[in-house]
Amino acid sequence: MNTAQLLGTGIIGISCLALIGYTSYDVIYWIYQWFKTKLSCWNYQQQGLDFWPSQSSYHSHQTPLYITSPFGQLASILNHCGSINNKTLIDCGCGKGNILIEANQFPFKALAGIDIDPDLIKVCHQNINHCDMTSKTTLYTGSLQEHESIIASYDIIYCYGVYQETALRSLCTYLATQKTTKQVIYRNLTDPTPFYETGFQLQYHHHNCNLADYEIWVFAINT
Repeated sequence: MNTAQLLGTGIIGISCLALIGYTSYDVIYWIYQWFKTKLSCWNYQQQGLDFWPSQSSYHSHQTPLYITSPFGQLASILNHCGSINNKTLIDCGCGKGNILIEANQFPFKALAGIDIDPDLIKVCHQNINHCDMTSKTTLYTGSLQEHESIIASYDIIYCYGVYQETALRSLCTYLATQKTTKQVIYRNLTDPTPFYETGFQLQYHHHNCNLADYEIWVFAINT
């Protein structure tokens, strides 16, 4: 083997090691989050709450299997949303309500959740009742597109991968017509273009790994 072959082999070897190291972190992080989710679901179950992933009767490419939004990360995200005193928050695609339960720890004036699946909303109602949150929490059943005016009435809008591009652009366009500041926390965002096209400003962007589920975007408009 000559010098050129040795050099080529070395470059290939180093590249392979770099690729393994790069992807291994993502795999390890995903495994960590998987175990964390299972443990969180189990801990909440001991408290009488149900956040276990479940098959939805509405399962399709557009409305995928219900999976909870990552646990325990809302507090750090809200640090990038400014003062939340007396503000309102709605969770689009709330499922069984784990984000609403976490949001109840903060001084929001009102909370809301919306989901297309009535079975998930039923469980969410049970979880909300169990936590004595009914006086400040409103739940809606139906598609997000049908409830744009309701969604736009809240200050902070939380989304976990629930919008297709056309529907997301429609919501962004509608929010841009509002006279008050609107903030959107989006996780698992496939394409941020609709936000930029409608005048939103990026306030925060962070991802602990290259898996979209754990990427966080915070946009604002009418600031």
